[in-house]
This record gives sequence, structure tokens and C-alpha cells, in this order.
Amino acid sequence: CDSTLSASITILYTPAPIINGVDTACQYKIYTYSITNIAGDSYNWSVTNGTIIAGQGTNSIDVMLDTVGNSVITITQTSPLGCDSTITDTVTVIYTPAPVISGNDSACRFNVYTYNVIGMPGDTFSWTAVNGVILSGQGTDTVHVFWNTLGLGSLTVTQTSALGCDSTLTLPVQILYTPIPVLTGPDTVCHNKIYTFSVPAIGGDGYNWSVTNGVILSGQSTNSITVVMDTVGSAVISVTQTSPLGCDSTLTDT
Repeated sequence: CDSTLSASITILYTPAPIINGVDTACQYKIYTYSITNIAGDSYNWSVTNGTIIAGQGTNSIDVMLDTVGNSVITITQTSPLGCDSTITDTVTVIYTPAPVISGNDSACRFNVYTYNVIGMPGDTFSWTAVNGVILSGQGTDTVHVFWNTLGLGSLTVTQTSALGCDSTLTLPVQILYTPIPVLTGPDTVCHNKIYTFSVPAIGGDGYNWSVTNGVILSGQSTNSITVVMDTVGSAVISVTQTSPLGCDSTLTDT
């Protein structure tokens, strides 16, 4: 004796997502991960060791992976009738330099300054200067820069890891006015005679004079001095001219 029973079963569509995106990523960089967009489906993403920058709730997200090691990207795609699938993708996150430039962000024109970043073994460095000249250190973590143009300059470094992950940082540098004194006065003088030596007067600048084998009679702290040379032989006249912001230059005349 037997009985047969049959029933109709409706099999609903269930998503089968496939994540598209890189499996190896540089730390601190932004990457896009996506699955095929299906009208009516909903999407929920999660990321370990990273941050979803944009796209949550859509089929495509932008992610910054901020921790060296492994990051897991997970997507749950759900159909309009509630059938869902979850898939994960493991991403290897590689060390990426995060340079911080140490050095002056304001500089006296015509002076040399030192700048450096901290690197890891195997890192490489490429520097560029705007309104300045790199005198030494290109390709290393420390450079010496001569700032030669008044106004706003900048120093940029690109630091690259051994595996090719890089970061670029720019430091703006304000280049300040620095005096360029030109000394006017005779190069040959008579013993025990009084002479005048001067540099062009610049409003706000300070002046400090010194004389060997002679005596400053008047004008110290101004742009012009009178001097008596009291010793036969050679005398050296020096002037240090300083701007209101403290940038100075020293000139000597024998």
C-alpha cells in the first residue's frame, strides 16, 4: 500500500557576489572594491584594518587600508526577497612610508638649511625644491637646501619603500628678505686720516660695524661710519646688516 505526495517549491534568486579589487595594497592608500550591480539588491560592506571612505550601501566602495598585515573585506549582498550571500576577500597590506619633514618652514634668503625625514631600511628618497637649490643629500633622508628667491618656496620629498609603496609630502617654506650689503669706501687710505665707509640704507635694518687697526669715530649702528686708521699695514672693516626679522649678512673689506 503506498501514497504519493507532491509539492511545488519556488526557488528564489540568491546573489553570488564576486569581489573585484587588488589582493595586495599599499598602506594608507585608497582602493576601490566592487561587485556586479544587480538592480534591487542591497549591499553591506565591512573592512578589518581599514576604513570605508565612500560607497557603503552600494555595489562599490573606496577603502583606505591603514594597518600593515592582512585586511579582510566582507560583502553581504541581499536580494529584494531576502536571500543573501556573504563573501570575503583577504588583502595583504604592505608598509608605506609616511614622511614628516623636519626643518625650518621660514628661512633667510641666501642661507643654507638642513631638512630630513625618518626612513626604514630599504627606503629611497627623491627631493625637489621650489625657489631653492638642493646642494647635497639628494637620494638620502637628509638634504641641504639653499633658498635663493624671496617669497614662498617649498620642499617636496617622495619616500618609497623597498616594495614600491610611496608617499609624497610638501613643506611650504617662507623665504625672508636678507640684506646684501655693498660696502662703499676707499681701499687705500692714509695713516691717521679720517674716512667714511657706508652701505646702502634700508629702512628697518640694523647695522653693526667693526674695524681692525682703526677706530670708529661715529656712525656705529647706522649705515655709515667715519673711521681713523691708526696703524700702518692692513685694516679690515666688517659690517653685519640685519633685517627686522633677524636675517643677516656680513661683509668685510680689507
